Amino acid sequence: MRNALMLAALAAISFTPAGAVPSLAATAAVSQQAVWDELASIVATDEQMARSSNAMLKAMVDGLAADEEMAELETAYPGLLRAFSDALKPMMVQEAQRIVPLYRSDLAALYKANLSASEAAEIGVFLRSPQMTRFISTVAERNAMGATARDAMASREISAESLSADIGSAAIDASLQVDGADMKFIKDFFATPLGKRMSALNAQKIQIDARWSNYISPEAEAEVGPLVIEAMAQHIAKTDPEVAAEVRKTKLDTSAN
Repeated sequence: MRNALMLAALAAISFTPAGAVPSLAATAAVSQQAVWDELASIVATDEQMARSSNAMLKAMVDGLAADEEMAELETAYPGLLRAFSDALKPMMVQEAQRIVPLYRSDLAALYKANLSASEAAEIGVFLRSPQMTRFISTVAERNAMGATARDAMASREISAESLSADIGSAAIDASLQVDGADMKFIKDFFATPLGKRMSALNAQKIQIDARWSNYISPEAEAEVGPLVIEAMAQHIAKTDPEVAAEVRKTKLDTSAN
């Protein structure tokens, strides 16, 4: 089971060892590092994480509904797909909490390697502008994550191409929905030297996105199978206890292997 874009924001925090007195140079370095960390947190916000997680789960459920065998099960036990979705949602949130600090660290490193602290701060101001905030929100709403979900459902790695295709399609759709003045503001920024430098990082960023979209923690890998099987068994047991027992036996057989 892939995480696919369960990419969210948990602020990166720098700790000073107890009793240590930082030098002015060390304080300045920490202060500068916070700028790149902050930019990473703006690029991957809590709200975006929640929306991406929900969109991915919906896309996966829609994909299962199109599968012939799963469609037959849903017909026999109406609500089975909903039970599947409800069981996965909390686990996906927990998995995002494990992954986000690692993902954001990679983003901050990318920005530190390519942008000065002042440039990162300026880009942060732009990304937090009302115009860009509205645009990003619309992109997130329009991103159905179809290509990404197809990769995940096919048990293959989620590709950077699929991630890029989903985001690109949503961005085009969003550009047709937002106010013309907002789009002018956004296009004007990306026409500047700094905007072009930010755009030039997209290829590297999408590779980071793909890396963490394909990562699953050992904790999640161990719990996802039994979790889904038990959720299905509980739902089926409402109308067919014997079949539910067979489903649970599958869980036991899987655990034994």
